[in-house]
Order: sequence, then C-alpha cells, then structure tokens
Amino acid sequence: MLFPINTCDQWGAGIDVDQATVVDQLFEFKVYGDLARCGGGVTVPIKSSMSGHNNLQTKGAIKMRFTILASELKRALGIVGRCCPARFVLPILGNVLIDTDTEGVNGVSFTTTDLAQRITVRASAITADKYATTVEYKKLAKYVKTLADERVDVEYKAGKLQFKCGSTTLRLPTMDATEFPEAPIPGDNPFSISCESFIELTRSVVPAAATDESRPILQSVHFTIEKGVFSTQACDGYRLAQLKVPQSDTDDMDGFDVANIPAISIDTVQKTIKALKYNGPIQLRLCKNIHGLEFKLGVEVTLITQFLEGSYPNVTSIIPQNCPVQVQLDHQKLAVALRQAMVLDNLIRVTIKVMSDRVEVHGQSPQQGDFEAIIPATVKGSLLDIAFDPKILAAVLEALDEPVVIEFSGPTRPIRINTEHGVYVVMPMMPYK
Repeated sequence: MLFPINTCDQWGAGIDVDQATVVDQLFEFKVYGDLARCGGGVTVPIKSSMSGHNNLQTKGAIKMRFTILASELKRALGIVGRCCPARFVLPILGNVLIDTDTEGVNGVSFTTTDLAQRITVRASAITADKYATTVEYKKLAKYVKTLADERVDVEYKAGKLQFKCGSTTLRLPTMDATEFPEAPIPGDNPFSISCESFIELTRSVVPAAATDESRPILQSVHFTIEKGVFSTQACDGYRLAQLKVPQSDTDDMDGFDVANIPAISIDTVQKTIKALKYNGPIQLRLCKNIHGLEFKLGVEVTLITQFLEGSYPNVTSIIPQNCPVQVQLDHQKLAVALRQAMVLDNLIRVTIKVMSDRVEVHGQSPQQGDFEAIIPATVKGSLLDIAFDPKILAAVLEALDEPVVIEFSGPTRPIRINTEHGVYVVMPMMPYK
C-alpha cells in the first residue's frame, strides 16, 4: 500500500501520513522518494503518534520514543518473562531491558536474564533514536495484560518510561541500562538444526530431568554427538529418558560433542517455538567468554544459556535387560487412566495388574474412594502386579508420540519403555509388607 508523504532523505525525518490507522500489525516501512510503503497492506499511524510529534527525531530531554501494538508488546513480554527470576538479589535482575534502534522494522528488543540464561525478543515497532533503559518487568507485564489490541506510545523522559494506550498512561521509574548484565559473546562458527529434529530430540527427555537442586547436574539434559548420532538423556532418580537420533548435518558442529544444557533452557526454547509457531532452522553457536550456547530462532528470539559444570553420571547401567514380560497397548489411554486416578486426593500410588489380554489400573485413597480402569493390551509373558507413582509414570507416557512396548522384569524392578529411537525407565514403588 502506498501513501503520499513529504519528501525526505531517510526514514523518520519529517514523515507526514494523513488518515492512517493500524489495521493488524506493524510491518516493514520504507521510503521511496515521495512515497512510503508499509508491507502487508497495513497503514501506519505517524502524524498522530508519538504524543503529537510529527518529527520522529529526539527533541529536548526525550531520549526514547517508539510506537508498538499491544499484541506485539504482550507477545514479547510473555516470552522474555520465562527468564525473569521470581526472586533475585540484584534489583536489576527483576527488570526488562528495552532497547530501540533506527531500523524501523523489528525496531525494539526486550531482554531479561537470571544470570544462568538470557533471552532477547525483537518486536515490530516504529522507533525514533536509539536508546536503552530498564523498567520493572512484573509491573509492566501486569499492565500490558489488561490492554486491548491498540497502539501503545512509549516515551522516556525525566527518568521515567511512559506507556500510553488509549486513555490510560503508566509511568515507571527506570534503572540505567549500563547496570544490566552484559550479553555473552557468541562464537564465529554457527551450526543449525531443524525445529522438527530439535523437538524430536528433547520433547520426551526434558520431563525426566530433576527439578530439585540437591544434584544440580541432574537438572540438565545431557547432549552428545558421536558418529553422526545425536543423543540426549536425562534422569532424576525416579525415571530415565535416553534418545538416539541419526542426524545428517552434524559435521559442522565443531566443538559441540558433549554438553549439559539446563532442562529449563530447553523447555524455554520449546515453549518459544510453540508460541511463535516457528518452523525454521535453529541456529546454535558456542559462546566465547562463557561455557555456554546460543539458540537463535530466526531474527526474533535469541536465548543464551550456560552449561552445567561436572560429569554426567553413567545412568545406562540402570536400564533393565532381558525383560520377560512385554506389553503392547495404547499408552495414551494408560496415561489418561493414571490422571483420572489422581482425582482422588492424596493418591500417591497406583497398582498396575498385567493380565493375559489387558492391563488394569487400580488406585485407592483412604476416605476418598477407589478407581479402576481396564485397557486392552497384547501381553507376552507371565502375569504380575507392580506399583507406581501415577504422576511420574503419566508424565513419561504423555511425552511420547509414537508406539511403545512396555517391558517388565518383576514387581520390584524398573520397567523399560521402548520406542523407535528411545528407551525410558521408570522406577516402581516397593510393595506394602
């Protein structure tokens, strides 16, 4: 879509667009002599934006000024919020770094960090001069959640950052951007992996990582690359997940042979992919000044995480061998039955009975009632009863999206769940005496 404007030498100098309204989203904005083109057929508010300033260059004490749609602001803050710590010692860690530039498209970046990981999201906006400052993330996120999908005019002046949307205005005190932790320096040799491969390698492994801090190394996903095979594994003492997937593009992954990547960082990348509906390649680069890795999703999102130090324990030895009982069934039905059993309060134990042609799930909670479910199955081997924590077993089964074979070797021995590329182990609960 073309608009007549005042002739100017560069974007932002004397632009004057009449009768312009935002329709959907801000896109690329370019000047062609006396015409301005807004990509995507979207008209851009210039004359009425920026609190009445027609000239977008900084004037007086105003150091930052940009216009962004509330939907863009919500999306960006929703993503970076995953790296903003709930509790912090340094006040600056509770802030979001807001940085503008003069590129016009994707002109504002939002960054948060908890020192272990750092995430930056670039959002579409119309920007003026380049400037950076920080404000408290929690207050800004709460305010933005209440906004309708309208234009938000942001302006920095006299030590406060003002957010104006419709008839509402929020002014937040700022902290200097120089106090915000500096970004690690990425290396020079990037390599990439497809979104599909990354999800395949991590989706079913992350739930097995530990969440408590008693053994920090178990809070990571252990990555290895050997002879064209990409392996991931995680273990929390109650369950183990191990996946091996052949990769044809591992030759350029120089230096990335073994790494312990925090499971929370992998989970953040997975959720960001889902939120953005991103299906392009993920670019990875080892960092120069820290022992860590940079994940880059296109030009929009960059996440940097530090590796966890230490040697990952050899957990392969706990994988059962020679299991005499093998069961084929719809594992999602079994997962649903386990979740249904948990409606009984304080249920921490279910018994699975392997019969000749089915699997029965039994749960009982004192003074709450009992539950049972029958799931058809193909069974090879003898009958047995075995008890599990329903929450742990359900989480493992729900993460699998391919056919499984569940193998049993005894009522007090771990079970082995086999898929095409992975092996999953779940520890049972000891029987009552």
